[in-house]
Amino acid sequence: DLVVRGDCCPDIVLSADRVRPRFGQAEPLVSECTVAIGGSGTITACRAAELGMSVALVSVVGDDLFGRDLRGRIAAYGVDVSTVRVDQRHPTGVTVVLNEPSDRAMLTASGGIGLLTAREVPPEVLSRAGHVHVSSYFLQIGLQEGLRDLLARARAAGSTTSLDTNWDPDDRWAVPADLLSQVDVLSVNAAEARRLAGAGNSVESAARSLAKRAGTVIGKQ
Repeated sequence: DLVVRGDCCPDIVLSADRVRPRFGQAEPLVSECTVAIGGSGTITACRAAELGMSVALVSVVGDDLFGRDLRGRIAAYGVDVSTVRVDQRHPTGVTVVLNEPSDRAMLTASGGIGLLTAREVPPEVLSRAGHVHVSSYFLQIGLQEGLRDLLARARAAGSTTSLDTNWDPDDRWAVPADLLSQVDVLSVNAAEARRLAGAGNSVESAARSLAKRAGTVIGKQ
């Protein structure tokens, strides 16, 4: 039903009423630490599998503790991880989430997240996909060059497509128009929508502007 090309990394979540590190070797305490399945694409794959869909994840992890743990935990959801490549030279990406009741901040070590390329979707998998979803466009730098053609091939084969850009750590927010033209569903939060559409836009006007370039625009929290 669904092929996800996305980031695969653990989320190390530190939670408290106030989570603000202080330099100078100070050591504030937090209320809780959890290690969860992370990466926008991987979370999407696992949640879709929970809903009963057949899902394949195309991603890259390192040959390390995090990579091995993630592959096992994702497979336990019923997601096909045979197309998750284990890279011997680069570590699994990791995100540390500083989580407060009303907001959060994230620090990411990208590791192998940017290694995935458009060539790493087996044609037989792509030809069977009802839907192709791509996450974390700005982190998956190796995927960007061939993504437009990949989505065009998927649509020509009868699939629908979606893109979740997530945050741009370089704050450039450049997504080619010819790529957006191959996207049936664009998923963005309010801050991402305004940045993608251009400065000065309200959330509503940003969404309307983006809908002229892509297909349906949906808002996420």
